[in-house]
Amino acid sequence: MDSNKAKRWIDYSRVSKEYLDGVEAFLNFAFENNSIDGKIPCPCQKCVLYYHQIRADVFDHLVVNGIMPGYDSWFYHGETTSSLSPSHGVHLEQKNYKSDDMVGMLHDAFGVHNLAADIDIDCGDSAEPNADDFGMEQPAEQFSSEWEKFKELLRDADEELYPGCRKFSKLSFILHLYNIKCRFGWSNESVGVLLKLLIDVFPEGAKLPSSFNEAKKIIEGLGMKYNKIHACPNDCMLFWKEKENDDFCSICGTSRWKYDENSTHNNAPILKKKKKSIPAKVLRHFPIKPRLQRLFMSSRTSDFMTWHEKGRIKDGVLRHPADSEAWKNFDSRYPKFAIDPRNVRLGLATDGFNPYGTMRSNYSIWPVILIPYNLPPWLCMKQPNFILSLLIPGPKGPGNDIDVYLQPLVEELIELWEVGVETYDASCKKTFQMHTAVMWTINDFPAYGNLSGWSTYGSFACPSCNVETCSVRLKHSKKFCFMGHRRFLDRSHKFRYDQQSFDGTEELRLAPPPISGSQVLDQVNSLEFTFGKMNKKFSGGRRKTWRKKSIFFKLPYWEYNLIRHNLDVMHIEKNVNDNVLNTIMNDEKKSKDNLNARRDLQEMRIREEFWPQEQSSDGHASNVSRCVVKKRKLSGLKSHDCHVIMQELLPLALRGNLPEKVSMARLKELNKIKIRHPNNNQLHSETSSQNTHNVQPSLNSHSQSNENQLGQASRDIIDELQNEAEQAEEKRARGPTLLTEIWNLPKDERITVNFNTRWQPIGNEGRVLASFLGIMARNANLTPLHIPDWRAFPKKEKKRLFKLVESKFLIPPRGEKWVLRSLGKKWKDYKCELKGEYYLKYKNVDDVLEHKPERVPRDQWTSLVSFWNSEKVKKRSEKNRENRAKQKMPHTAGSKSFARLMAEKAKDGVEPSRAHIFIETHKPRKDGRSLDEESAQNINSMKQKMEKLPNSVECGNRRVAWEGDIFSQVIGPERHGQVRGLGLGPTPTSLWAPSSSNQISSRDCERVEQLEKEIKMMEQHHANEMKAMRENQVRLDSEIALMRSIINRRFPEEVLDDSSARYGKVAQNAGCSSSFSYTSV
Repeated sequence: MDSNKAKRWIDYSRVSKEYLDGVEAFLNFAFENNSIDGKIPCPCQKCVLYYHQIRADVFDHLVVNGIMPGYDSWFYHGETTSSLSPSHGVHLEQKNYKSDDMVGMLHDAFGVHNLAADIDIDCGDSAEPNADDFGMEQPAEQFSSEWEKFKELLRDADEELYPGCRKFSKLSFILHLYNIKCRFGWSNESVGVLLKLLIDVFPEGAKLPSSFNEAKKIIEGLGMKYNKIHACPNDCMLFWKEKENDDFCSICGTSRWKYDENSTHNNAPILKKKKKSIPAKVLRHFPIKPRLQRLFMSSRTSDFMTWHEKGRIKDGVLRHPADSEAWKNFDSRYPKFAIDPRNVRLGLATDGFNPYGTMRSNYSIWPVILIPYNLPPWLCMKQPNFILSLLIPGPKGPGNDIDVYLQPLVEELIELWEVGVETYDASCKKTFQMHTAVMWTINDFPAYGNLSGWSTYGSFACPSCNVETCSVRLKHSKKFCFMGHRRFLDRSHKFRYDQQSFDGTEELRLAPPPISGSQVLDQVNSLEFTFGKMNKKFSGGRRKTWRKKSIFFKLPYWEYNLIRHNLDVMHIEKNVNDNVLNTIMNDEKKSKDNLNARRDLQEMRIREEFWPQEQSSDGHASNVSRCVVKKRKLSGLKSHDCHVIMQELLPLALRGNLPEKVSMARLKELNKIKIRHPNNNQLHSETSSQNTHNVQPSLNSHSQSNENQLGQASRDIIDELQNEAEQAEEKRARGPTLLTEIWNLPKDERITVNFNTRWQPIGNEGRVLASFLGIMARNANLTPLHIPDWRAFPKKEKKRLFKLVESKFLIPPRGEKWVLRSLGKKWKDYKCELKGEYYLKYKNVDDVLEHKPERVPRDQWTSLVSFWNSEKVKKRSEKNRENRAKQKMPHTAGSKSFARLMAEKAKDGVEPSRAHIFIETHKPRKDGRSLDEESAQNINSMKQKMEKLPNSVECGNRRVAWEGDIFSQVIGPERHGQVRGLGLGPTPTSLWAPSSSNQISSRDCERVEQLEKEIKMMEQHHANEMKAMRENQVRLDSEIALMRSIINRRFPEEVLDDSSARYGKVAQNAGCSSSFSYTSV
């Protein structure tokens, strides 16, 4: 069916025999390869692959309506060999597609990243995987075992589970089964029994291991091996090394085993079936040596591991930790380590989280993660490059006893520093002795104290100031306040002498010098510490500040590190943001402006205007708490919730709470827009039709009789009803929008789309293009929904989608990026719409699967619901919901894109700046009220800056955005590679070069102002000259008129006209008397 000759029938007449035979051949092929429940996507000019039809209907449609022009490659009906999903019936070569990216996972496990996404891996009987295919060189003999593991796993990843299995490979099935075992606590024996049963169930030739141990041997090469080390339940010690066989803690005497509380013996441990006791607490240690070695197994990652020395720009700008003083100080102290850039520098981060989510019981597990700083900044902080070294169990956090669990890691780090490990470098095909050093730790403030040993609570909570911390205990708030922060300002800073804004004193002291590692050791060497939760709290002297000597001082270089611990800025930013917002919003429980805070101000004798004032006349007040009611607020309502409120609850609430005329009018309107529940489609359609017909006649009388009695909110509702009434007829007649006129364009005809300089579509054609992309995103045949993320969409399929768009629209090559990004966004929005309309509507997953959307294939819907129902996606969804709740400053531009709006507002080819567009899209409401307080403040700030800045600077440079413009000054700098206020597409890199070449300097501004002054002076001088010329003209005209009147009186028989000859004659005759006549007048 791939021959072009066999498809010439699509151009023949629909009544010809060739066309009818071609339709039959097409239907035979399509229903053989791509039939789902006896239906296929209909390619007629009306259905345009959107609707699924049975064979008879497709035949009728193709004969009556004709096939889509240009649909000569039937890749949506099973013609090609590289489709998106086997469920669509497309002939796939089994080895070229699996539902799980096993090869990508193997790249991550063996440190082989950033490979081409379209490498075709064929590890069948006829070929062996080649190292060059993956960017890897064949390693030396001593590392051949790792390479052999990699090849063996690649074969398992590409080997089908049983003949004809398209969804699972041998490796992917074992990993899925292992995941289920871990999640639900299956025993090893039960998995072995299940494997034997599956061998009998699956077709002959199934590639399944016969036992669980055999399955573990297959997947152990993925780097999933770890060491289990038992720990004391009270965090006193680890049962390892010489104490590996002990049964009781040598510090607190607690057993390492779990006890059966129901046993008659007090010390009877819980036993497994093979008489093996269950440990109470298990630390999981993941050795870091093999994973550090894997970073050099690929020539690509091996080159990146020396980027900090060979690829970094050394111009004094801080872009990477290698540009910091701490890094340079470490190099100068340890030149032997620094001479080889392949030596690995690490950062250590740890924090606790609840693996069971917030709805489960409290549990805190602490992963210890290492970050390789050799990599460039766009790679070192990416999750695939993080190295998990320890997993500290709960249910409670280790606190200051975390050093007990860090022992295996620190011991490994000491060995990597002093001895190193022999490592194969794929970039130069040689081995070298790799050494490793930890530069610093990264934590939030509580974890900072746990790792450093300094108490971050109490009067000496600041680890930088150490014993010179300045703190004040607030009497009423019952917390410490730290007042010495002004010491870190410049000596001449005005805040040092500002008494009123701070604690009422001037700050003349110098900042304390940073404390070194040697000073820390001097403070803690004389103290003794014992780990464990059973030990008593410290008391007296230095023990109030130091809780322990940090285990990191066992590292030979730790004492001399310039920076040993760092604070996570994101945690601090969140805390500051929450405090500021809660105070601004006057949250009763979380606001910092409360009665106790004002009492403390009074106690400190500062800020008298904020002291609390007694309101009672006789010195006391009654209990007014009974008069306080909670704020009326509804949040998180779904569309159906509002539907029920409008038709059932709101009518009851209005009765008796509003004047009779107002409430009766409102009830009439609610009755007219009442719509039945959409379970019965026929009734819903009829009711909707009746209601929309009845809206229009009643609005005028309602608004005339009651508008004066209603508040502003009621007038807003009337405006919305009026708009709905005007659009009701259009919506009823339109039906679902498919843009069939676009799909059915002739082959040689395309719509030309105009793009702006940022390669965004503009004009009416741009609107049509965006609508067409929305139709494509909603078509599950074109853009399948079972793929979890747009980034996981195969590149070949994205190219195919763009070619489909290009067949209907004339788009420049640089417009492809916007088209695919817009298509991906609309595809994601459609999935969100389906989730809100179907998935969130039902509590049971079976109900969700049963109520499948009509135009979504069953297999895609099942896969999509399964994806939504996973724990990982649920957590991410909850986090995204919280982030959406924090979004501010909604705009009023509607569905019109910023690019189209800017094009419409352009004057003389110059588009308005982002600040002008922000003001335009955040207009106040019709009643004059602003959208929100923050938008109003930002608009005022922008207008003030526009008045001060010359127009040529903001608008005349013919650019809409640059670094340091008014918009970024008010809203803030750009983040996450996006440029706000311009819509989809532009990035900081595409809009402007490095900041030094694009910022408008003060000298340029002065020059602009000077030129504008000169222009104004020239304009004024020109205006004065024009005024003088006009005055001269008036004077000359009056003189000429006077002369004519004199001549007419002296020579009345002569007719004076404008001819030069006649006028010359009259003037000659009157030459002797004209002067006299003039003077006499």
